[in-house]
Order: sequence, then structure tokens, then C-alpha cells
Amino acid sequence: MIVSYNVSMNTKKEDLIMKLRQVNFNEIGRGYMGLAVFVLEDEKDTIGKQIAGGLVGETVKQLGSLNVADYDVVTENAFFDEYVLRIRKPEDK
Repeated sequence: MIVSYNVSMNTKKEDLIMKLRQVNFNEIGRGYMGLAVFVLEDEKDTIGKQIAGGLVGETVKQLGSLNVADYDVVTENAFFDEYVLRIRKPEDK
């Protein structure tokens, strides 16, 4: 994972959910050529709809025009030289 947490016995589950704004895109750019971001529609969706993709810098610019900074990062993985993020809209509390 690109983000690390300080976890203690009193850490709440909600505090462990990483937001897209917490991703260190500079670290992704050092290890991967591309970045793809998919939005998962619901709990059963495992693939999602791609909302941004391409070279890391271009993708970050694409994400800047979308209102997804507070989306939860569900999965992160690498596919050849591309880093893949799957995000989901946070649940209303």
C-alpha cells in the first residue's frame, strides 16, 4: 500500500479506511508508468467503471476535475507497469 497508518488497540475501523486524497501519487510515479482509477458502483461490483487513466501525471490532472477526493480506496494493485486503484463513494453516516 502507498499509505501507512499508525494503528493502536483503540483505532476505529473508520480510521483505517484510506481516502483517495491520502494516496501518495509521487510514490506511484516512481514505480509505475501508468495509473488507472475505477469507481465501484456497489458492494458486489468488483471491476468498476474507469473514470481516469493514462500516465500518472495525466491521471492526477484528470482526477483533479472530478469530485472524488473523499472516496474510499477499496483495492490497490499493479498490472504490468500500471497501478490500479478501485474506489467507492463513502457511505452516508
